[in-house]
Amino acid sequence: MTASGKSELKVLFISPCGLYEGMKGWPEYNLAKELVREGCEVVAFTSTSYIKRVLKYPIKHFEVINGIRVYRFPEIFHALPSNRHSPVILINWKNLALFVKALSKIDADVIHAHFPFDLTIIASIFNENFMHKPFILTTHDPFIVTGKTPLIMSPGQLLSRFITLNPVAIRLALEGFLKSYPYRYATKIIAFTNYEKKILVSYGVDERKIVIIPNGVSPERFKKLRVSFRDKYSITSKHIVLNVAQYLPFKGQRYLIHAIPLVLKEIPDVSFIFIGYNPALKPQLERLAQRLNVTDNVRFLVNVSEENLASAYKECDIFVFPSLQESFGLVLLEAMAAGKPVIASDIGPIREIVRNGVEGFLTTPKNPHELAEKIITLLTDDELRLKMGMNAKKRVEENFTWKVVAKRTLHLYKEVV
Repeated sequence: MTASGKSELKVLFISPCGLYEGMKGWPEYNLAKELVREGCEVVAFTSTSYIKRVLKYPIKHFEVINGIRVYRFPEIFHALPSNRHSPVILINWKNLALFVKALSKIDADVIHAHFPFDLTIIASIFNENFMHKPFILTTHDPFIVTGKTPLIMSPGQLLSRFITLNPVAIRLALEGFLKSYPYRYATKIIAFTNYEKKILVSYGVDERKIVIIPNGVSPERFKKLRVSFRDKYSITSKHIVLNVAQYLPFKGQRYLIHAIPLVLKEIPDVSFIFIGYNPALKPQLERLAQRLNVTDNVRFLVNVSEENLASAYKECDIFVFPSLQESFGLVLLEAMAAGKPVIASDIGPIREIVRNGVEGFLTTPKNPHELAEKIITLLTDDELRLKMGMNAKKRVEENFTWKVVAKRTLHLYKEVV
């Protein structure tokens, strides 16, 4: 028992995408931090590859973050460097041995893995054959598996891909087969929404294993901010419309850009701010803004600090999220926690977060005219904008805080231990 009287569970987090204090909105970090507050002992095994390749943060192979003991391991699976479409997947045996040795030394009551990537795959196989601990999997985004890489649940499905002799199809099938191990061996699988559950079941995942626990957000992140986003980026317009998403085609930023001229025709004094941390599509979006002659009202930002991002949420008037594909939509919760009304695509998982006409508006995907109409409605009606923002904040506080999510997750742990 802990000093507070809570019973302590030893939890091993497997987080291939990393756990880093600088990413304050990162789900694994926030859940682990809240579980520590609930009296759990949390150890996290994470990867160095995502931090090094995408986030470009300095790497520490061991550190303690808010009571979480974090160990970082190098990448285990590799494609051939000369051809990322090669059907060959290389294994770094030295890195594999290092990770398995660490797993064998951990005495955990429950293993909670996040994302079906290399560390999770190895941990699921090792646990099934040697550790025999309850194994929880949170997929986070089934489209990582079911989009370009089909989830291959049986050897027969894998063989059918090999018969095609197409190297790309074979490579994707191999990836899909490897990623199926955590799903097959998991004691329970956490889906964020009913929509995600249906996707997983359609790909052969056992429905009886799936438990719905949403993602979360920390409302305190938006209190007592020491920075001003407007001052930092010299924004002087009366209104700010914000979008936060990776710069990727399925995030739908181009449809919001096409809506901008329609909005400016009615309300000229608006800045449209786009914030993302994967700049692959950014040049294309900038060219689109130039072609539509809206560059004076648009900013495309990358590498925005966590505090400046929180300030952006607080200082914007509306948050717009025209994504075409999501398993959840965590940024919607962040905007809502900051007390902002949201305009988002009317797609399955988002309907479980945003109620149309209550916390904001749901719009037809790929429809710039509808986006513009709803933006104009909210910018010209201060009372409605304030009311929807208050509704949004209340909905998050009652259903989607990390405290609520951690209690539900802890209940699941106790159920399987």
